[in-house]
Amino acid sequence: MSYSTGRLRRTSWLLCLTVLWASGCATAGRGPQTGASRVLALTDADFASKIDAHRGVCLVDFWAPWCLPCSIVSPTVEELADEYAGAVRVGKVDTDAQPQTMARFRIQALPTLIVFRDGFASKIDAHRGVCLVDFWAPWCLPCSIVSPTVEELADEYAGAVRVGKVDTDAQPQTMARFRIQALPTLIVFRDGRPVKRFVGVTPKDALKAAIDEARKP
Repeated sequence: MSYSTGRLRRTSWLLCLTVLWASGCATAGRGPQTGASRVLALTDADFASKIDAHRGVCLVDFWAPWCLPCSIVSPTVEELADEYAGAVRVGKVDTDAQPQTMARFRIQALPTLIVFRDGFASKIDAHRGVCLVDFWAPWCLPCSIVSPTVEELADEYAGAVRVGKVDTDAQPQTMARFRIQALPTLIVFRDGRPVKRFVGVTPKDALKAAIDEARKP
């Protein structure tokens, strides 16, 4: 995910570059299209299905009706929705009406614009079932000790438990979101929610016990 907050210096060209970076698409200049707005009105109830579960790039504008800078940014968001129609999903979250989504992404200033790409949100948050996620870094020696255990668990629970790894050097937003303060940190999720956390080199049996507990009906 990539964030931009509502500073006047963050103009439309920065938004374009951010979306281009996320999508890897160098041919965005299709020109604006006319007609009804292509911007989705997102709610607490449908954010997961429309953004988390989307396989591709999304741009989400967090705004409020009383926010003057939001009204300045809004036409740019509409233009991007037209220019990237069919390639990038664009949505808006009214933070006054959708407080849960605002809290989830820790929105502290308006407008805040977030670019999402296939990754943690779509693969873990939206997954219905049990996941094990290993937060690690290339320079972390204890992480290299735990890594073979994570690989073994991925094989043993293949088809039943989703296992993933987050390189915290490359994914600082995800690291910050889950308040990772030591490496490795391993978190067991159920239906997108953390249920058990381990810090440091953790025995395989302890991880298996936590996974098995999370899989119980």
